[in-house]
Amino acid sequence: MKKLMCAIFLLAAAASQAQTPMPTAKDLCTAKAQEKKLSGEAAEKYIAACIPTLQTAGHVKSCQAKADGKALKDQEKKRYVNACVQTLKTAEKTSQCEAKADEKKLTGDEKTQTVQACVKVLREADRAQVCESRATVKALTGEDKTKFIQQCAATLKGAERAGQCEAAADEKNLNGDEKRSYVQACVKTLKAAEQAKPKPKS
Repeated sequence: MKKLMCAIFLLAAAASQAQTPMPTAKDLCTAKAQEKKLSGEAAEKYIAACIPTLQTAGHVKSCQAKADGKALKDQEKKRYVNACVQTLKTAEKTSQCEAKADEKKLTGDEKTQTVQACVKVLREADRAQVCESRATVKALTGEDKTKFIQQCAATLKGAERAGQCEAAADEKNLNGDEKRSYVQACVKTLKAAEQAKPKPKS
């Protein structure tokens, strides 16, 4: 992670000095794939796994700076950063989905429902991508790979719920036991709401 952050900082500095647009995550990952002499499907898989890693590294750097500004330490800082990163990721996805809805000229409840469904799909795709990458690193195949990806996705989904609730608690300026109780109750509520939603008919 430190190497990724360093790379992002150096590239940003170089881009600024040259007065040229800063390269995107895709540009950076494509360059890394070329350095590794990857091509075809191998290059596509590498780039697909690399892009969210770089994007997350940028979010982490931003959130750590915010945590330092609040003088947070140890576990409290870690929880804050995790929640902050999830908030930034959600904001990105929401922006993408709203742009798509605007292209379709949707408004009102129809736009809201479309954006919510779109964000959900993007989150699921992100989790699948991350877990697929981790399974590949572990050289898992067949049923072992399938089980690992399912468990991994469930774990990441739980982390997202916790992140949402941590962010909500911070907005309410809750601390200590009051914050922990709120987050626990919030996570249970989100989980129950997800389980209560009727599955779409195929």
